[in-house]
Amino acid sequence: MGDKIPDIPYTKEENELWKRIYERLATLHKESMCSQFLKVSEDLNKTFKLSERIPQLNELSEYLKSKTGFTIKPTHGILSQR
Repeated sequence: MGDKIPDIPYTKEENELWKRIYERLATLHKESMCSQFLKVSEDLNKTFKLSERIPQLNELSEYLKSKTGFTIKPTHGILSQR
């Protein structure tokens, strides 16, 4: 539980695909999402340069913890409701 989430070495191709997907979604989000979502998305992009690379799960978890107190943990499948 207390172990650091390992980094994933994404390839240049994976980051390029992410960039194209992110750009397309950002355009769609501007058309249909609420201002609160757009504000958080803008902050995430500034913090992690989402338009350039895939963020690491540990980075996102630390960001979320600093903003809300929650953290993210990877799982190996579906979790029970407990």
